[in-house]
Amino acid sequence: MARVLCISDGLVSVVLPALEVGRRLAEDGHHVGFLAAARYAESARRLGLRFTELPAAVCAPRRRSQEIGRWPIGDELAERVLDFAPDLLLIDGELHEVIVVALGLQQRHGLRVVLLNSFVSIWRSPGVPPPHVLAQPGLGWRGSRLVVAAYWEALFCRKRWRRFRGRALQGTTDRVTRLRRLAARHGVELKAVVDTRQWSIPFTYRNLPVLSLHAREFEFPHRLDVRAHYVGPMVLASDHRPAPDQPDTGREVRRLEALLEALPPSETLVLAVFGSAATVGDQLPRRLVDACQVEGWTLVLGLGARGLDQLGALPANVHAFPWIPQLDVLARADVLVTHGGINSLDESILAGVPVLIYCGHATDMAGNTSRVLWHGLGAMGSPRDTAGGIRERLQGLLADRDCQQRVRTMARVYQEYATSRRLEETVRHLLEEDGGELADTASGQRR
Repeated sequence: MARVLCISDGLVSVVLPALEVGRRLAEDGHHVGFLAAARYAESARRLGLRFTELPAAVCAPRRRSQEIGRWPIGDELAERVLDFAPDLLLIDGELHEVIVVALGLQQRHGLRVVLLNSFVSIWRSPGVPPPHVLAQPGLGWRGSRLVVAAYWEALFCRKRWRRFRGRALQGTTDRVTRLRRLAARHGVELKAVVDTRQWSIPFTYRNLPVLSLHAREFEFPHRLDVRAHYVGPMVLASDHRPAPDQPDTGREVRRLEALLEALPPSETLVLAVFGSAATVGDQLPRRLVDACQVEGWTLVLGLGARGLDQLGALPANVHAFPWIPQLDVLARADVLVTHGGINSLDESILAGVPVLIYCGHATDMAGNTSRVLWHGLGAMGSPRDTAGGIRERLQGLLADRDCQQRVRTMARVYQEYATSRRLEETVRHLLEEDGGELADTASGQRR
């Protein structure tokens, strides 16, 4: 078996799938390490992964430093990677500082480098809208090929503007310039290996294979990019997730467990969770409370401590928590109300629960929402919905047997990825490759 080092950081929603990747590969017999911020150490070790702390400057790559020109952090990172002696590096595709250092190691030591993609498809394909756009291929003017092409061109113009603005405001300390310096220090010709015409900001990588942590069947129909390997949703079990750093978490969890145990099987349970990256507005949770109060549905609401303070008094059928073990509640829920984050959607689909999305329009939430609508796995609300409007949308989903069947069918598709061990087999295939093509990616050449 191989030595595999997973490197991830950022939002919890990004790290959790990477932890699940590590867990599955360790269970498959590989010796797996996990390189991330210190707050994930306990979770990684509970999963049997060897944990190493990611250097702080990589966790906050935009921080100015007097050492910016020399980038000593790259040497420290390289040492920590080589200390593990990996056969394969699996790196979050947004950790560009790490990827650049890894490309240098690949060139000098022959390490295999594979990226992890937590978003839906990030590659341009004819007629397929970019992930930040609320549009479906061929539907309405937004989904027309001409308009879709315009969305992509607008994205590229915005990326060029951000690059220009960064140079103008920060001089030679903007991130792309710093990445170029880091690449030169590690023997990588950055311009030759990056691809600026795809969705990721500021770029993605031309020749590196990518593990897409989703089901191909959730995407719009399109020709796959040669870099993409779909390995299915990576949903980490509740008992393996890091507990939130909040007071009284244990007491709140026990209160939720008691609520679920006492809930009659016939009673409708609505789960509403809006993540830290959501921008759904302050009024929606209150309107949702009013909608469920009228119908008598049980509502379990997760908003964080700040959101709870703004709710005010709650009726007896509404139960608000600063944090929710989402998988446990989804096992009993009839519908999920959410902002469109991909982790919540994957978890809901796996549980066979339809979704009502009030799109937060951050990162890929619009694209996720569009795919849910395309496959008929739920519905989308409007920010202008009154309590009555929310109630009508929930009533429609709860009565829509066809939608519920489609969700159950997609859940079986998701489960098949795990049953067929798609991740494990894909990693095994990558490890068994000759490696000639991979070894030349740092210089931008293919063999």
